[in-house]
Amino acid sequence: MISIRNAEVERLARELATAEGKSMTETILEALQRLKTEAAGEGERKKVILKEIARTCALAPDLDLRQPEKILGYDDIGVFHYGSR
Repeated sequence: MISIRNAEVERLARELATAEGKSMTETILEALQRLKTEAAGEGERKKVILKEIARTCALAPDLDLRQPEKILGYDDIGVFHYGSR
């Protein structure tokens, strides 16, 4: 069971229910189902975008061929040298 204790939420739900000629329960259920569907689609859209970014990055040439440790500033014995490149 749900109890709406927010006057604004209740007002909006009642307005929408009245406009659609449905009960508040039907109106809220349909609104939540639409949001769930939209959220699922948004997640899939983001996955596609991230895969495209990963593919683009994988195709980019290595402009710095040093070992990762050297890029981060560590020497051959593992001592960190701030600012060394």
